Amino acid sequence: MKARVTKLSTRAKIIAVIIAALVMSAPAAYLAEAGQSSDIIKASGVLEDEKVAVSVPPELALLGMDMSKAPSSPGGFSGNTSKLLKPVGIVENLSIENGSKIKQGDVLLSVAEETAAENLKKAQAQYDMVSATIDSLIESRNDLSKKKSGLNKAEADLKANRSKAINDFDKKYAAGQANIKQMQEQLAALKSHGGNPAQIAQLEVAIAQASAGLEAGKRRFNQGLTKINQGLEKISDGKNQINEGSTELARKTVVLEKRKAQAEAGLQLARDILGATKIRAASFGTVAELKVSDGSVLYPGQQLMSVIRTDKLKLGIYIPIDRIEQVKKGDPVSVTVDASPEEVFKGNVAEISGKAIFAPSNITTDELELLRVFKVTVEVDNKDGILKAGMPADVRIN
Repeated sequence: MKARVTKLSTRAKIIAVIIAALVMSAPAAYLAEAGQSSDIIKASGVLEDEKVAVSVPPELALLGMDMSKAPSSPGGFSGNTSKLLKPVGIVENLSIENGSKIKQGDVLLSVAEETAAENLKKAQAQYDMVSATIDSLIESRNDLSKKKSGLNKAEADLKANRSKAINDFDKKYAAGQANIKQMQEQLAALKSHGGNPAQIAQLEVAIAQASAGLEAGKRRFNQGLTKINQGLEKISDGKNQINEGSTELARKTVVLEKRKAQAEAGLQLARDILGATKIRAASFGTVAELKVSDGSVLYPGQQLMSVIRTDKLKLGIYIPIDRIEQVKKGDPVSVTVDASPEEVFKGNVAEISGKAIFAPSNITTDELELLRVFKVTVEVDNKDGILKAGMPADVRIN
């Protein structure tokens, strides 16, 4: 049926034809409705199964790799991957068959884990050794820091004692010089007045003894001061040695921290590899196209089976080119179906085609040949299993 509407613009004709097509032919995929709110886009389509391939986990390709040289993740591995195309294990404990209903987290099959467990043990030992060495270096640096603090205190005490000794000696030396000067003045007075020779001789001896004692005291003080200065030099040398030792320990620590990060990456990868020996279901669904059995030899990247998801379904709709800018990946959507009209199912925009196409051929009018659209794939939550593939569905993109 071809809609004919007179005295309307070409775009209005197209809209009228789309509505007529929806009513008359109910095609599998519908264009977004026109004349709707600028904030809401409505469209219709048919629910489809989402089939997910289950393959040998990429981590298993790294079995046997030296974990101390391992990349931070399987995705970080570089090089010629064909060199890794060797068997990674043999299927054990296959617990499903075609048609089996599975839940997220179910173990579908296992691969012998002895090698992976041994790799994890080695990776853990490597990590523990590097960590222990770093801890030892840190402890040594802490000890040096304590010793330096002790030397700093000893230096401060020794400098304070030297300052006090110099101050005390200067006072005593000045007092001694003043006493000698006073005796010299007395001696001069005696001589000028013809004093008693015995007294003069006695005063001269006292002056000589006082001067000798003062100089002897100065020599002893200087010797003590030299020892203090030598002590300060030893403390300074000790501090320099501590600084050099601490710098070297810091350098070694930096090197080992890098090794520790590498060992930690290897340890995490070893854990991932061990975890990958049990291949688990990523979602609810039904097993299809099972390609292996107990005893099958597995290779990197080998497809094991497909899982038809039941917790989510896909829905393809078409959005006119003049409205596609309103749609963004991740936008929430509401979906309703005739089988359960009172219930609203939540979902989101999963994919937006990067290229405009002409309206699908199953919507047949000459006018529609002028309309270009983008295909938008919607993912719909179906945790309760109400939705089924093939159901027509209405979509609202908010």
